[in-house]
Amino acid sequence: PGLDPRQARMQDQDHPDSNLAIPPIQNAKGLYTKKSLTPPKEALDQLNLKYGKNIIEFSLAHRSNRTVSAFIYMWDNNDKLVVSDIDGTITKSDVLGQFLPMIGKDWSQAGVTGLLNKVQKNDYKVLYVTARPIGQISMTKNYLSTIVQNGETMPEGPVLTSPDRMITSFTREVIRRKPEEFKIECFKSIQSLFPNGTGSPFFAGFGNRGSDAISYRAVDIPNYRIFIVNPHGQISNGDSKVFETSYSLMHEIVDCVFPPVSKREDTSSSGIDGKKPSQYSNHNYWSQRPSSYLSPEQLAAISSMT
Repeated sequence: PGLDPRQARMQDQDHPDSNLAIPPIQNAKGLYTKKSLTPPKEALDQLNLKYGKNIIEFSLAHRSNRTVSAFIYMWDNNDKLVVSDIDGTITKSDVLGQFLPMIGKDWSQAGVTGLLNKVQKNDYKVLYVTARPIGQISMTKNYLSTIVQNGETMPEGPVLTSPDRMITSFTREVIRRKPEEFKIECFKSIQSLFPNGTGSPFFAGFGNRGSDAISYRAVDIPNYRIFIVNPHGQISNGDSKVFETSYSLMHEIVDCVFPPVSKREDTSSSGIDGKKPSQYSNHNYWSQRPSSYLSPEQLAAISSMT
């Protein structure tokens, strides 16, 4: 009591001119939540969310002209997520990738839009993540929407950014060099939304640093589905150099690396309908080192023959 509670209005995508007013939510003591990064279940239930992207608008009760728009994505608990870092992964470098687009220079990696669009067409959900501070979220979303390659724009998806301000984010990213702290916490928060027993919702991840690989492994993305891109656009598998390619070359093998969800093989040991588990796909088999599936005795025997 005494606080001006925030009101939320959700726009119906089928009827853009209509708005659904959401009354403020009180807790058991009758107090409003002043500041929270997670909306209560009661508020989400009242939003009547639809599958996919939902548009939501926040406004202050005593300042009707002050509004903030955002998106809420509702996905199925069986959906699989492909994560892409932004700076140095979609862009060619961390620093220049933030500044050169401001003066109209394209600094995106060649082939990135085409690949991620094909991944999305195979029914994966594309998720963007950046350690940039939350104050740069509008600029970051606008940048992603301006990337156009061969007539294709970046696929639509949530953009996750650090909830901290500039100085805190800068300290963690540049001085302490620990961007994975935010990313791991963020990914685990998303992972907790999916029910136990369905496996990790994260299928693959694209990054440009070892810290990105650490973040992806923390949510059970296997090494052979962690792709690290360098400033020249060369992509390697996790920490190894066994599998090297580029965004453009991956266009040709996208169905192998990201098999369509409707056809994707089961990941259990027994498989479904006689299909082999997905860990035995051609890509997964040939991208691993022999030491990952041969015993020391077998490796020694092979070495003695050469």
